[in-house]
Amino acid sequence: MNKNNHTLVAIAGVVVIAAGGWMLFGRKTDDQSQIKSALENAVKASKEGRPGGVVEYLTNHIEINGVVYNVGPQFAKFIKQYHPDITLENIEPVIHGDHATVTSDLQLSFLAHSTKVHNVTFSLEKQTGTTWLVIPSHDWVVTGAVAPEEQYKQIISELPGVDNSPF
Repeated sequence: MNKNNHTLVAIAGVVVIAAGGWMLFGRKTDDQSQIKSALENAVKASKEGRPGGVVEYLTNHIEINGVVYNVGPQFAKFIKQYHPDITLENIEPVIHGDHATVTSDLQLSFLAHSTKVHNVTFSLEKQTGTTWLVIPSHDWVVTGAVAPEEQYKQIISELPGVDNSPF
């Protein structure tokens, strides 16, 4: 083996050791931190008017008095137009294996208006994926959100440009 091959083998060895160390000791965040981060990302998406935001999850399944309403497109337009600011008051997850729920009040602010929505329940799921195409990872993602019926009526009535005729 010549000197260049020794150098190449040494560099490859260092890379393998570093990757192994990162897999064993790096990026070990607990479920609570990952859940908090997933919710913060959903809040940020709403504020930036991007898909995957908290408001979008709230509108995917609105059921009032046993009737399901499809107001998702109206809310999508609202998010893109007004970029609502959302603050979650409490992030205390209840974890059951690969599923978790977080129930929190939230403050929804847009333009000069602000409203408090009580008892919003977010559902999250731990999904398996890979980092750098080879390193296994487990990340929590928000999969839905539900508010009590009376809260939906309040939210809908206060949003500009959203048809509240079904309520």
